Formats: sequence, structure tokens, C-alpha cells
Amino acid sequence: MPSVTPVPTEHPTATATSLATETATPKSTEIATLTPTPMLSPGLDFILGLDWPVIDPDTASSVALLYTHSPVDLIEVLGSADWTQMALVTADRTALVATHNLSPTSIIETSEYGDLAAVAMASNSLAMAFHEGGVRHFDVYSGILRNVVDYDFNELAFSPGGDLLAGGGPQNWVEIWDVETGVPLGSLSAGWMINSMSFSPDLRWLATVHVGGPFRGIKLWNIEEVMSGEPSQMWRFPWQWASPLYDVRFSPDWTRAAWVSRANVQLTEIASGAGIALLEHDDYVSEVEFSPNSEILVTTSAALIGDEFTGVVDLWDTESGYKINTLVNGEAAVEIAFSPDGSILATVTYDGLIRLWDVESGEMLTELDGGQEQVFRLFFVHGGRLLVSASWEEGSVHFWAVEQ
Repeated sequence: MPSVTPVPTEHPTATATSLATETATPKSTEIATLTPTPMLSPGLDFILGLDWPVIDPDTASSVALLYTHSPVDLIEVLGSADWTQMALVTADRTALVATHNLSPTSIIETSEYGDLAAVAMASNSLAMAFHEGGVRHFDVYSGILRNVVDYDFNELAFSPGGDLLAGGGPQNWVEIWDVETGVPLGSLSAGWMINSMSFSPDLRWLATVHVGGPFRGIKLWNIEEVMSGEPSQMWRFPWQWASPLYDVRFSPDWTRAAWVSRANVQLTEIASGAGIALLEHDDYVSEVEFSPNSEILVTTSAALIGDEFTGVVDLWDTESGYKINTLVNGEAAVEIAFSPDGSILATVTYDGLIRLWDVESGEMLTELDGGQEQVFRLFFVHGGRLLVSASWEEGSVHFWAVEQ
């Protein structure tokens, strides 16, 4: 993307403080050397190398609980864009963990910055927004504080490469800045409350998603225009099919968007804004997820089977809207995740029962029960060699892998 000199706007532009010399000293210099603390156990005593089996239809039946971290007062678990690092966030501190041996690389003491408002993670960066404490950018591997942007945001989004960071403020303003330097590059007024933001893979667009207020839908903003000081709302896709609007998800290739409203999901073509298909369900839709190749959309809801409503997971073709399969999950699936190659779909219920499904056949391959309650995160890391499940009630983070 061409370099554009930022132009001041009427919006009170955020300021950045460079911290090249004033750094937070990480509590470890290399992996697997951190002294155990109440925050985390020390990790594995071996490395899960690239020869460790990937979780796929051939190995799923051999998956078992490998390891557990138990942070105190866990509130969020994130994976880096390349899934080689994780952030385990609590109210007081954040542990950065290497996925190849599950050992902390550093611990960031965040309690001194204030109450956490938002957090986002890229391949090399962790951004944390604090109420009245600005946005702080940390190096993922060392935990070193790189810069601070002195503005209050409650939504954060990294660009795909992690070079840009967008912050959405409570007054519906959005700021884009350079991650490395902390220098603001441009700002815009989104008009209505922002529920989430997303950069397109080609860095042409920034999408702001609005699910409340008079406007419910997506606004696409040309990033170069925002950085030149002349932001214009290039496209405005309102919710035309049903309301209220609960969520909007983008496919990885940014060709499709899925709009969620009660028991309906509208598949939309992003380039034109045209509707592809209305995906109807018997009950409210709780989760939606695109496959890594963008060809399948998964939705979770309940369906009337016999005389009872039963938790189901539906797979839909994103080009036609045709229902490919329905997986009977029993209880409601509260989190879903595709393996990196798209061959496995993982689902988990609120009481922690994980099921692994063969996406092509719809066959359930195995059930995993780690005794977790209130599971709120489920995702694959380390090239699909590890499956992560996180629980609020126990504050536990389980790591599942093929037994060897």
C-alpha cells in the first residue's frame, strides 16, 4: 500500500509515546525457563516438534488431554495470527505462551494500567486497551512494551499482517495507526456504535459492524482515503432481511459475509452487497464460523427432532446456500472451530464435552471430556497439532493433542 502522509482532522487525534528505551523487562528470556507462579505452571518438559501428528480424521480417535494451565481469574485466551504464541489474559496480568512447548515466554503485569477494555493479537504484537489508560502495544515474544497511544478505545482490530491497528472509541470514532511507531495515520466517524471491526486481506477496506441503533449493518471504508484525511463511506450494507441484527462474520477470503438475526442467517456477497441465500433454522442461531477455504459456513442452533428440540450444527455451501449436512450435537454447541486444513470441525458444549467431526462425511470421530464448565473459547494452534479449550468457571486452559 502506498505511503500516505497523515492529514489532521477535527477529531482529537491520539498521540503516541515511543518506548524504545523505556521497556517492561520480561520475566524470562527464553522459553521454558520461567519459574512457576500462581499464574501458570511451567509448561511441557519437551517440544511438540513439526513431526508431532496433526489432528485430522485419521488421528482424531487418539486425541487426549495433554496439558492444563490454570491462570487465576482468567478472562480471555487469544492466539497469534500464525498460532505460534498465545496470550492468557487475567484481570492483573497476561502470560505469553509458546505453543510448541506450552511454556510462558514472559508475563506482562497489566494491573497498573487500569481496567482492560479490549485486547487483540497479531503474529508479533499484542494490543491492550484500558479504560482511561490508552492502548499499549507489546512484543508477543518478549512482552516488552513498545508504545502507547493515548486514546480510549473499546474495540481493537489488527490488519492481517499486523502492521496496522484500528481502535474504535465510545464516541463512534475510529483511529488507524502504525503498530511499530504508534503514529496515528487517520481517523473517521463511523456514525453509530461499533460492535466489531475487520481489515480486508488486501488492506483496501476497513469494515465497521453495527448491530445497534438506527443503522444496523456494515460500513466499508477505503483505508487510503482514511489515511489521506478524506474518509468516505464507500459501501453501506444495511440489514434488509430481518432484525434485530446480532452479528456479522466475514469469510477468510472476504468474498462472503454472514448476517445473523434470530433464527436466520443471510449470506451476502461483499463485492455487490447482493444476497446469496437466506439460511433458515428452527431456533435461534448462536454461533457461526467460515471454513478456512471460505467454502463452508457452520451455524449452531436447535432443531425439532422427533418431539424434542436438540442441539444441531449445520454446514452450508457458501456459494449456493445449500445445506450440506446436519450434525446432531445433543446439547447446544457454545463454541466451534475448524482445524487449519478444514478437515476437522470441533464443537464444545457449555459443560465442556468436545466432539470432533469429519467435515467431509459428517461422522463424529471422538468425544473429549475434560471436566470443564462454562467453556468460552475453542481453537486450534501449532499447525493443528493442539486443540485449546478454555473455561471461565475453573479458569483452566486445556490443551488436547494426539497421544504419542
